[in-house]
Amino acid sequence: MYAAGTPVIRYGDELGMGDNLDLPERNCARTPMQWSTEPHAGFTESDKPCLPVIDKGPYGYEHINAAKQRATPTRCSTGRAHHPDAQEVPEVGWGDFRVIATHDPAVLVIRYDWRNNSVLFVHNLDEKPREVSFAVVFPARPANFSSTS
Repeated sequence: MYAAGTPVIRYGDELGMGDNLDLPERNCARTPMQWSTEPHAGFTESDKPCLPVIDKGPYGYEHINAAKQRATPTRCSTGRAHHPDAQEVPEVGWGDFRVIATHDPAVLVIRYDWRNNSVLFVHNLDEKPREVSFAVVFPARPANFSSTS
C-alpha cells in the first residue's frame, strides 16, 4: 500500500522494459531483469532461466538494459548516478535504515547500517539549495555533519 500521490516505479519501468505478452497470465510482467547484453540479459548464468528474457524487438535486452542506461544518462536516470544499487553498497540492500531528523521538510536524510558499516544519503527535495545540520552517532564516536545540497 502506498500513500496517495506517492510515485511508484514497478520492476523494469526505470529502464523502459516491456512485457512478454506471449507468456501466460502475470508471467508476462515477470520476465528477468535486463542487466546487460550478456546471454540471458546478464540475469543468470544458468542455461535456462525460469522465464525467458525479452530478446526480440525494440524491448529486447540488447536494446534495453541497465548497463546501457547507466552509460547513456537520460532525464529519468541522471539522479540515479548518485544512488548506487544494492550490489555496490550492501548496506542499502541488506542493512537496516533510519530516517535522520533535519528540521527541514525539504531534506531527507537516510542512514543504512549493516555489518558495522554505515552509509548516509542526503536528499534535497527542493529545487533550491538547502543547508541543514543533523547529528548521527556511530559506534565509539559521535559525528556531526553539515551539508549544503
